[in-house]
Amino acid sequence: MTESDFSWPRKGQKAFGLPDRPALEAFFMPPDGAYLVGFKRAGDMIVAAAQAEGQHPDDLFFPVAYLYRHHLELMLKELVGLGVRVGSLEGCEDCLGQHNLHKLWNKAKQLIMEVWPDSPVDDLNGTEQMILEFHKLDPTGQAFRYARDKHGAPHLQGAPQRIDLNKLKAAVDSVSTFLDASYAGIDYCDPGPP
Repeated sequence: MTESDFSWPRKGQKAFGLPDRPALEAFFMPPDGAYLVGFKRAGDMIVAAAQAEGQHPDDLFFPVAYLYRHHLELMLKELVGLGVRVGSLEGCEDCLGQHNLHKLWNKAKQLIMEVWPDSPVDDLNGTEQMILEFHKLDPTGQAFRYARDKHGAPHLQGAPQRIDLNKLKAAVDSVSTFLDASYAGIDYCDPGPP
């Protein structure tokens, strides 16, 4: 290997500098939407790239699962936050600062059932099942990010040995669509301030 084969940091180099090529220029969007969309889109892009390259995606599971889990957490927090704003979910502001998908889902489900008491049970149960799968594997939002917890114990001890990234993507797509539609419907029904 020659010296030119290595990429070392250079004095004056910036990680968040202006781009040399406009095609890769990223603009900071209004925060909430960019986070919601960005984490899912990044996960989708990794799954698509892994499939296109035909390489074994073992080491990609963790970032994909983290990106998808975080996307679902943000979606749930948006829905619960909407419930707080419209006055349907009082006293649950504390759960917005946590990473517990189970608690967030319970609040979101409470809101959905309040707005649509005759909601199809199968839709709610299917959404709950997938959210709880994520919660069971990563209850704190740390297991997909780190191999070990703060005490050195390994994460993901109960994880399946094999996971299909396409099925993972499809599951997240369906839950994301359900949560997005729920948010849009509740937001549309809210008359807003008088």
